[in-house]
Amino acid sequence: MGNYEILKWDSDFFGFKVAKIEEQVFKNKTTDPEDFFWHLKQENVHLIYCYSSKPIDVLKFNKHYSFDHIVTRIPLIMKLNRKFDFHPKISFYNEDNVNESLKELAVLAGLKGRFGKDKKIPKSSCEGVFKSWIENSLLNKEPVLIYKIDNEIVGMITFKIEGESGFGGLLAVYPEFEGKGISFALLRAMMYVLQERGCNFFYSGTQQLNTKALKVFERFGLIPQEPQFVYHLWKKN
Repeated sequence: MGNYEILKWDSDFFGFKVAKIEEQVFKNKTTDPEDFFWHLKQENVHLIYCYSSKPIDVLKFNKHYSFDHIVTRIPLIMKLNRKFDFHPKISFYNEDNVNESLKELAVLAGLKGRFGKDKKIPKSSCEGVFKSWIENSLLNKEPVLIYKIDNEIVGMITFKIEGESGFGGLLAVYPEFEGKGISFALLRAMMYVLQERGCNFFYSGTQQLNTKALKVFERFGLIPQEPQFVYHLWKKN
């Protein structure tokens, strides 16, 4: 039976099988949800991520997995058709080892996301996901921009480039430095880099409940798209 993907990185990190399914599975009238989840349980899949453009009530009624609507994600898009500046307090992070401040900022960003909202995922595991995220960003040579005050990192943004598009990763500023325009400066610097590298569009997203981040992105000019519902399903004993 297909219609799902085992996620190697997530499975290796958590120490049990993690799979991803799409809403198309349940639009196919030949797919019996009960049989589908029974098969995943037999495959010893402990956690399933499901993404949908609409709420999927059918997930509630299966006998094999508990069901939680974790977050509603708002995709964002921006056409890079204006000029951006690169603030003098911003630079690329070029060290081989991950600074502790970067790890702390990555965790700050992650706790507001779907892993931070799933009460079945221990806080230590959630923190580990995002510490690994920033480590992998550097390992994969993905750009990481940092904002420094008095030679200390107070904010950072990560992103990646695929073809003519840029994709947002983590954006975080220490709480005591919020409200000083640092998030906007990091966004402008990232857009500057994207334009320099030939990108025409930028794609990102944030959680509907993270109103602070959503307001920052909208004020900056990113356009919200149709919401995406994110579910976590955990294997029952």
